Amino acid sequence: MCKNGSRGYAARITLSGRSFFLKQYYLKSGVYRFVDFFRGSRGERTWKINIRMFEAGVVVPKPIAYLEEKRLGFWYNGYLLTEYIEGEGDLRNAWLQGDFLRRKELISCAGELIAGLHRNGFVHGDLKWNNILSSQVNGRLMLVLSDLDGACRCRFICRRGVADDLARFMADFVAVGAEPEFSQRFLTAYRVATG
Repeated sequence: MCKNGSRGYAARITLSGRSFFLKQYYLKSGVYRFVDFFRGSRGERTWKINIRMFEAGVVVPKPIAYLEEKRLGFWYNGYLLTEYIEGEGDLRNAWLQGDFLRRKELISCAGELIAGLHRNGFVHGDLKWNNILSSQVNGRLMLVLSDLDGACRCRFICRRGVADDLARFMADFVAVGAEPEFSQRFLTAYRVATG
């Protein structure tokens, strides 16, 4: 079990010797049931944005499947299955365990990752360090965006969404006690990658 909350749970599961990430979405009560009847479930929206991001080349977990239970026309439970990202955990954990050179690499990579997100017209909606996973692919660092429940794609450049993403990401520099040079390195990498 990775997370067990009031809105659902998340867990690592193993099928045929391979690890996957499974997230269950619970049905909210009250007015949310009525609203979700017209706009679709949170799980379905997350599934669709995950596919759009993956196809656009944004580094997100590969979407595998989405299943949904319905009762009387309303969704009841949703189940999202994606690839499981092996590695050091989230960016915050990788930062705290890393030395100076590793931290420089992590922050430059984060700038490129987030630039790719915004360059493709997406905003994350909750871009804290805990929602960026750190992994290794062929000996190279790879950061992966996760927890896409609040993500969306904008038809036009969504300056407010981009600004909110960047502000949320920058807040974690303070939380981990990072020196100002790291936030400057991030902004430089972000600007270069966005053109």
